Amino acid sequence: MAERPACPGDINIAVPLVLDDGTCIASFIDGETVTHVVGFTFVAGSEPDSGSNLTGWYHALGRVAGELHRHSEGWVKPEGFRRKVWNTETIIGRQAWWGDWRKMTQLSADDITLLEVVEDKVVARLEEYGHDADRYGLVHCDMRLANLLVNENSLTVIDFDDCGICWFGWDFATAVSFIEDDPALADYRAAWIAGYRSVRPFSQQDEVMLPVLVMLRRLQLTAWMASHSETATARRYSPQWGAITVRLAQAFLHQASPLSTIVNCKESADEQ
Repeated sequence: MAERPACPGDINIAVPLVLDDGTCIASFIDGETVTHVVGFTFVAGSEPDSGSNLTGWYHALGRVAGELHRHSEGWVKPEGFRRKVWNTETIIGRQAWWGDWRKMTQLSADDITLLEVVEDKVVARLEEYGHDADRYGLVHCDMRLANLLVNENSLTVIDFDDCGICWFGWDFATAVSFIEDDPALADYRAAWIAGYRSVRPFSQQDEVMLPVLVMLRRLQLTAWMASHSETATARRYSPQWGAITVRLAQAFLHQASPLSTIVNCKESADEQ
């Protein structure tokens, strides 16, 4: 942690507190339970006010992602540095960190069959896309607006617990978590890409892969819903999660981007 990469420009991250022995991780023993704790310096700021200009904030998110990705490419990792590797196996496969999406109780047998077809297509597309260094590396993995703190002209990125090795476009997929049925999603995507390209290249191939990564993220979140069903977030989203996920999957299989067709999916659902 002490050897974390410094952030570029006006982008900041919280500074870890160092213990007297020079380490950053404290351990507390309570009976048979060992708890590990880290601390950070206080960061002034608040979550972005998304009520008036959400598209503008997605431009900012894209720029921040591009800056961090560009920086991570040139950062020399310290000896012993390890983070989770996020790939199709650990996101939705047999080694998935968040469990099996099939265990979500709101999915019918027919739904699961459909989503398995989608899963196969997503995996095939990402295998073809590959893991070259210009598209796959150290990323935040949860860069939603809720994980930015704004203080005047300064931005601080927080919540790095999911940070690991993944596709750079994954930082867009996570940025639209839980709002894939927002009618303005295509506008958010365009703003994010524009912000990203203002600081780092993002090819047409990278852009084409964003719907694939969004679908991958949706399946991962479906697994999260199943394995974290006791949480307030799961209770809030679960009632409609399965139905919306199936509509996204149907659009995806018809060679249509969920980012451009979700409005029609949402309107169809509202009419039922």
